[in-house]
Parts: sequence; structure tokens; C-alpha cells
Amino acid sequence: MSDGTITPERIVAAPARFKATHVLAHLDWRLCLANSVERVAGRPLTSAERAQEEVLGVWRTKGKGKGEGTWYDTYIAGTAAYADFFISDDGGQRRRCEFLRQRHLVTFTSISLNEVLR
Repeated sequence: MSDGTITPERIVAAPARFKATHVLAHLDWRLCLANSVERVAGRPLTSAERAQEEVLGVWRTKGKGKGEGTWYDTYIAGTAAYADFFISDDGGQRRRCEFLRQRHLVTFTSISLNEVLR
């Protein structure tokens, strides 16, 4: 489609131009990473493991009753890259997007539908 002029390097170098691609990459990478790291079970966590879980826990989707629709929600959040707000009643997805916003990786704010209707 681009005749080779839009390379991965150009996409990485231009987050303002390729906003949705960057949001999707940040969300997908972190979801994959968190779900690849085993949880510590059967003993108290060390301070390092607690710190790790504070970050990874937001992104974990494996487990009974967790993560249904997360991958679909990720692509919906990707479209919010071009908006000021991401409206979702999924608290987990809002927390993940806010995690990225606090690190200046996305520009939109995540809010619930109730917050919009107030």
C-alpha cells in the first residue's frame, strides 16, 4: 500500500502521525508480557515480586472470569488514539489506558459512561 515508503522505523519515529498503531502496540505488548510471566503462588511475595505484581497485575487477563473480550477492547481503545476521551465501563481497560496516559504514551483520558452523563 505504501510502496515501501512507510517502514517500521518511520512508524516508530512518528507516534503523533501513527497514534493508533502506537496505542495498539503498547497495549498488546504489555498484555502479552504480563500473561507470559508466571504468578507466584503458595508463598508470601517478596518486595520485588510485590512491585512486579503491582505493574503486571493491571495487565493480566488469564484466569477464570478474567480477560473476556480484552483483545477486542484493546482494538477499540486503539481507535481512541485520535480522540480526547476513551469511554468504557470496563474498569480494567480504563486502568490499563490510564497507566499508559500517566507515562505520556497516549493522549486521551479514560472515563466511564456515568462520568460522561453527569
